[in-house]
Amino acid sequence: MKVAVFGKNGCDLCKNRLEVAEKTVGHIKREDVDVEYFDVETPEGLTELSFLGAGTDIPVVALLDDDDEVVESWVGPTDVMTTKSLITAINGG
Repeated sequence: MKVAVFGKNGCDLCKNRLEVAEKTVGHIKREDVDVEYFDVETPEGLTELSFLGAGTDIPVVALLDDDDEVVESWVGPTDVMTTKSLITAINGG
């Protein structure tokens, strides 16, 4: 399982979502969950974001299963991912 965070340099909200994801995954101590950051201003980051079909309204946070299928996603500045909502999604609920 992976938490993919998509953002760009200079985006404080993107940085915040990445920090929340990293702290949450560290807190729950799940070895099977990784956090990966993608800069949408790079070809790689933009390509990964396009695979999600989530548009380009950043930040985007997506919980992906082991087959890289989206389990849950939070798109844009108003779709707020919290520690609680991420834990709930990771635990399948």
